[in-house]
Amino acid sequence: MNGIVADVNFIGQLRLIGNVLEESDVAEIWIGLKLPIEPFSTLGLPVEAPDHEVWNRCQQLRLVLITGNRNNDGPDSLQATIDDSNSPTSLPVITIGNTNRVMYKRAFAERVARDLLEYMFDLLKDPESLLGTGRLYIPKPAP
Repeated sequence: MNGIVADVNFIGQLRLIGNVLEESDVAEIWIGLKLPIEPFSTLGLPVEAPDHEVWNRCQQLRLVLITGNRNNDGPDSLQATIDDSNSPTSLPVITIGNTNRVMYKRAFAERVARDLLEYMFDLLKDPESLLGTGRLYIPKPAP
C-alpha cells in the first residue's frame, strides 16, 4: 500500500480526519505509519471519471480509496466494479457511512479517524487480513 486517496467528494473530510489523527493521543502511531494522503489528482483522472476507472487506478497505484456510501447504480458503479474485479490481492475501499457528519460532529470524526487508523495499521502490518475484502465500513459497528 502506497497511501490513501479520497474520492472526489470526500477530500475535505479526509483532510479533517488526518488533522484529527495528528491532534489525538494516537498521533505518534498515525505519523509513524508514514502514509501519504494523496490528492485525487494523483490518479490522473478527471473528477467525473467513472467509478470503475477510479477503482482500477487506485489498485494500479496501490492507494486505498476512501469514499462515501455509494450504492450499486449500474455496471460501472463502485460496488459493481468490486463485485466483478476484486481479487485476493486487491486493496479494500473504505466507505464512510455518513460523510457530512464527519464535518459537523467532532466525536463522530474522532471515531472515524480511529477506525481508519486501525484499518491502515492492519493493512501495513498484516495485509492478508484485509486484502480482497472489497469494502470496509467506517464507523465500525459497536461490539
